[in-house]
Amino acid sequence: NMLQRMREIAVQATSESITTRELESLELEYVDLRDNIDRVGKNTKYNGELLMDGNYKSKSMNVGSDSGTTNRVSISIDRIDSLFIGVSFTHLENEMFANAAIVQIDKAIDKVNSGRANMNAQMQQLEAASRHSQTMLANMSASGSDVRDADVAAETSNMSRAQIRMQASASMLSQANIASNAALRLMQ
Repeated sequence: NMLQRMREIAVQATSESITTRELESLELEYVDLRDNIDRVGKNTKYNGELLMDGNYKSKSMNVGSDSGTTNRVSISIDRIDSLFIGVSFTHLENEMFANAAIVQIDKAIDKVNSGRANMNAQMQQLEAASRHSQTMLANMSASGSDVRDADVAAETSNMSRAQIRMQASASMLSQANIASNAALRLMQ
């Protein structure tokens, strides 16, 4: 967005109808945007580590439950500052400089877009690994639930069996008591 705004300003600076004062104002905004690119590049951090200083290269992240290269995603982020993307020495002092700045800004936009595409591909790898991990977690949770459900069914069956045996024993005991009472009555 900053590069796009710098390009708009450079295009305005190529106009022959622009006054010296307007050109100076455009130059101030242009330089401020260029400095802002450097500020963002030098201060963007993740986990306390600078991301856009060119040193965030081949950082491996484990994305699975096991170690090994099949469960790792490598992340690299290019350096982002006005010097690296090629707009560090551009100015809008006159129409010639402004036209040269437009060419450099277009190249910088292409370079940043290429970096963004690379980062997007890496992000897609991380998201795919995350989705895979979530699916694995859901499957493990479901299988654990099935195991618990199976245990409940087995225990319910065991309890029913025990209750039937207890009722049968009580019934046999009752029958035995009735038979012995009938025998006693006959003897009387």
